[in-house]
Amino acid sequence: MEAYNLYLKGKYFFNLTDGNAYWKSIKYFKQSIDKDSEFALGYAALADAYIIYDDSMKVVKALALKAITLDSTI
Repeated sequence: MEAYNLYLKGKYFFNLTDGNAYWKSIKYFKQSIDKDSEFALGYAALADAYIIYDDSMKVVKALALKAITLDSTI
C-alpha cells in the first residue's frame, strides 16, 4: 500500500506542467519501487518519466521490461 501511495504522489507531480514537478515525480516513483521491488506500476511510471528527461533509451527500456516482466497487463 505504501508503494502505491508513493506511486500516486508521483503521478500527481508527473501531471503538473512545472518542470521541477517532473523531478519530484521521479523521486516518488523511485521510492515506490524501493518500498516494493516487484511493484510493476512504479517501474512503468519511472520509464514514462525518464523518457521525457533522459535520452538514455537503455534505461527506459530496462525499466519498461521490468514492469512487463512483473505484470504483463501493463
